[in-house]
Amino acid sequence: MIKILKSILVLAVIGIVGNWGLGIYLFDSKGTDVAFQSSDGNWADNEVLFKGRGFESMVFYFELYKIRCEVEDVSLQRVTDKPSIFKASRWFDDYSQKNGKYL
Repeated sequence: MIKILKSILVLAVIGIVGNWGLGIYLFDSKGTDVAFQSSDGNWADNEVLFKGRGFESMVFYFELYKIRCEVEDVSLQRVTDKPSIFKASRWFDDYSQKNGKYL
């Protein structure tokens, strides 16, 4: 009887983990849309990953801001916090915490 209960428990755990993994594969986005700002607070923008506006676009527009506004001593900062530890985007997102430097 105990052997049958252990088998059912193992199958249930495998089913739950398998369905969770399938859900991540099918329904999770390409990552988290992240907001950025300049260290002086005069420029801000955010990613829209499903439209193709990623980190490279943010760096481009930030450098454009520095040239147009003639500021040199500013840095690009991430202002979006990391997702919860229980969300899949926390583990599959390749961005680091905000630290006041290029990320």
